[in-house]
Amino acid sequence: MSKGRAEEALKTISKAIETDAGYPEAYYWRWKILISMDQVAIAEREKYLSICQSPQPRVLRKYKNTPQLCAEVAAVREYVEKDLQTREGP
Repeated sequence: MSKGRAEEALKTISKAIETDAGYPEAYYWRWKILISMDQVAIAEREKYLSICQSPQPRVLRKYKNTPQLCAEVAAVREYVEKDLQTREGP
């Protein structure tokens, strides 16, 4: 993704978060875009995980039409583990 497109996507996602701060997929995609731009995105990652690790029934009901809701928790956790291993070294 080009830098211009990534910045435009971040603007759109930020608006989505302003509109509905409880929608986990917005945090996931903001995290993905930021890490693709080599930026730190710990807050976005943690927000996604906090919502999705044990989603509340009201979250599941509210976003029932989002088939991929919280589908990337394992991938995010795996990324975190690899990142920690990289920082700690062999």
